[in-house]
Amino acid sequence: MTGGRAGSGPARRDLARADARQGRRNLWLRTLDRFGVGFDS
Repeated sequence: MTGGRAGSGPARRDLARADARQGRRNLWLRTLDRFGVGFDS
């Protein structure tokens, strides 16, 4: 990987989807949140 963390691309895409769905996060984002690795939008 050059210049990024593994999973940050899919996480950003999923955050955009969550924003479009009134903030409801999918399983991947909820898992990241649980481990304290989530992203704030």
